[in-house]
Order: sequence, then structure tokens, then C-alpha cells
Amino acid sequence: MEGAPDTSWLSAITTSVNFLNDFVDKSAASEDGLSITEAKDVEIQEITVKTPDPWHKFVLINTWADAGGSGYMKHDDGTVEIRLNITGGTDPTFSTMPAGYAPDRTIRLAAWDVTTVLGSYLDVLSTGSISCQNKDTTKACVTYLASDSNPVPLSCWPKMVKTKIEKVIGVVVVDAKDDKVTKPLPTRSGNVIWEMSSVNGVNQVKLLNIPWLPYNRSCKLKLLIFGG
Repeated sequence: MEGAPDTSWLSAITTSVNFLNDFVDKSAASEDGLSITEAKDVEIQEITVKTPDPWHKFVLINTWADAGGSGYMKHDDGTVEIRLNITGGTDPTFSTMPAGYAPDRTIRLAAWDVTTVLGSYLDVLSTGSISCQNKDTTKACVTYLASDSNPVPLSCWPKMVKTKIEKVIGVVVVDAKDDKVTKPLPTRSGNVIWEMSSVNGVNQVKLLNIPWLPYNRSCKLKLLIFGG
């Protein structure tokens, strides 16, 4: 589809998505006053994205062993979630998480001891080092905000989308469906992180991340790509 979108497309986008605020704000502030209705080129592209399981396993040290289900992940709002079920350590420190998962300062999080149910806790350092205080502590399910709150791109990114548009100025998800549950997914403002690319002289939109997509799913997306 090329040329300015007709009224039905604008109505459908406004009704089903209503997430063009970022673009509208930028357009109002621009010198040429460009808006979506004045876009020179518009395309509708349909793609499928298979998002993987985002959980990572701890690299355990000091003789700690996983008793089942331990791991950590980072949500798209920058919140780190830890599920812990470990045993047998000789020292409180049991692992170090990679950059991007640490808090901005040392934090103490409540946990519990499976044998005595006494008060115990986890210490998470700004270096990413993490330890069980009261060494019999073996289980915890905790969350905290990482100092780097940027979402972590999953291995499905980047994804390249060919386009005839030479100068892309916006990419919006106008429809998203989860193949496993066959129902629409909610879309969000500012939901596409992208940049222009060229491969062998062919213009492509390089999709870097769509943070709100559900994990471990196959999702069908309809993208509105427009240029100026």
C-alpha cells in the first residue's frame, strides 16, 4: 500500500490502537508540521515474531546447587525478578548477575528458610553479586528495579522488514495477535524501537525491540510504516 491512507485506515488506527501520541507530539514540534495524514508513503507489513523464554539460569559458586526452578529475568519495565531454590552453599555469596541486572545500590530483600521459617534475606549488590544471609536460606521469589531500567532485547531481535519507503519516519503496531491463544494483544505507545538499514541496496526497517510482546510465544503483527 502506497500513498496517503484513506479515512477508513485512519479511523481504524485511531479506534484500535490510539497510540500515535509520540509521533503527533514530535510532528507538532517539527518545523514542517508533518503529520501522518501528510505522509508521502505508507505501507502495511505483516510479520511473525517468535519470542523466546527470557529466564536465565544462575551460574552458582561456593558449592551452591540448584534444587529446581532457580533463575532470573528482566521485565520490560526494568524490574528484575528472581526465583531461587538453592542448597548446600559454603559461603553466603552464590552468584553474580551480568551488567544491566544490578540495582543502583546494595538492597536487602526478604526470603525464607525452608526448614526453620526464620527471618532471612538476600543481599543484592550494585556489582551484581548476590548472597544469602543466614546461609540455610534456600528459597525466595523477589523483584527489584535495576539501575539500568532499559528492557533487554530477546534473541528474536533484530528483525529486518523490507520497505519501498526511502525515508521512514514512523513505525506503529496497528494489530497484534498471539498465535497460541488466538486473541488480540494490547498495544502500547512508543512500542516499536527501530532504525533504518540497507542491505545490498534494499531499504529495510531494522526492528530492534517491541518490549511488550508476551514471552515464549509466536505473535503475528501488522505494522504501519510511513515515510516523509
